[in-house]
Amino acid sequence: MGKKEEEKRLQPIGYWQLLKGNRNFRLIWTGEVISHLGDWFNLVAVMGLLLKLTGSAQAAGWIIIIRSLPYFFMSPVAGVVADRFNRKTVMILSDIFRALVVLSLSLVRERSDVWIIYTATTLEILFSTFFTPAKSAAIPMIATKDELISANALSSISWSVMLTLGAALGGAVSALLGHQTAFILNSISYLVSAGMILQAHIPRSHWEGKTHLQSPFRQFMEGLHYVRDKKDTLAYLLVKTGWGLSGGILLLITILGNKVFVFGGSSDAGIGILYTARGLGTALGPLIARQIGGNSQEGMRKWIGYSFLLGGIFFVGFGFSHSLWMACLTLVLSHCGTSILWVFSTTLLQLNTRDEIRGRVFASEWALFTFAMSLSNYLTGVGLDRLSISPQTMIFMMSGLILLPGVLWIILNSHWEYWTQKSKP
Repeated sequence: MGKKEEEKRLQPIGYWQLLKGNRNFRLIWTGEVISHLGDWFNLVAVMGLLLKLTGSAQAAGWIIIIRSLPYFFMSPVAGVVADRFNRKTVMILSDIFRALVVLSLSLVRERSDVWIIYTATTLEILFSTFFTPAKSAAIPMIATKDELISANALSSISWSVMLTLGAALGGAVSALLGHQTAFILNSISYLVSAGMILQAHIPRSHWEGKTHLQSPFRQFMEGLHYVRDKKDTLAYLLVKTGWGLSGGILLLITILGNKVFVFGGSSDAGIGILYTARGLGTALGPLIARQIGGNSQEGMRKWIGYSFLLGGIFFVGFGFSHSLWMACLTLVLSHCGTSILWVFSTTLLQLNTRDEIRGRVFASEWALFTFAMSLSNYLTGVGLDRLSISPQTMIFMMSGLILLPGVLWIILNSHWEYWTQKSKP
């Protein structure tokens, strides 16, 4: 009963109240908004440039894999760094190095320069692997439990709004001013983010600087053992991985935007509009999330399963779309569902993980999620290019990979008491 009583006491505050009253979160969030805008300028420009230079779906698929896979390999190091070093410093240095790396993308002019795209993107994501767990672990240090739902929802909304604006503006900038301009703007956005974080006060972790206690490998294994013994934490950690199995969706959206839903004679504009629809859906989801289940952990768990089903059903509709506007509508509704499970799984993981282990837990979550994303995009590219599977057939296959984790989660949640009793203290 004690846990249920604690859940009832959660009283999420409003977004404006959070931003007005929590200066540290406001600074980090502002920098995050600006860097996300630059990120989507970058992605649309990179995708359009790759397809223009190579004409290969698999070439575009590789860039999505590269934007995901480094998280898997760097997780053991990034998680330990987030728990044992100053999280604020880690985020600032990550932003500065990313700003320098993305500038090199402006050197790409012809097909023989494609290696620069892959190399620069790899380095950019390597630095991002340190930023992400450090930020996720830092949020509970500057936000109260009642602020966490709103903080995570607002971060997700801002990511989505910037996807919407960034995809639309990125497509327009690439079409009108060239891809290089988008890359320069992305570099500037990282520097602005670093400047915002520099002004924020982030409390030091109790374990910060105590790297001499254990080797990095033993510290990482400590995180894995914690997740293994805490069954509820393990379940929350795997939610995003379940969604990542259908990550080939991103490549399919890109391909259809480039070849089917061309807008105004520009493939970049078509890709930008579809990503804009995706961003709108992921912005609406968190707004709905606070209303439907954000007042208790039980409510959040229930809606994770429903959100999987919502995402899968409407992505099936995307496969049946014959116009750009119908495609946009189904993408909005599908990603509305998946963004709800994103916010709730993040909040539940923060609420149920100790601070000294939190960086490693979030690094492990991202490792599994990005590995699933990479594998899904690789197989999607192979299916399209080598096996000649139609994009519509691949869409239906990806839809099934969204629906399956949803069904499994609903079954697991119906036996939650039995599952969590297996946890060790």
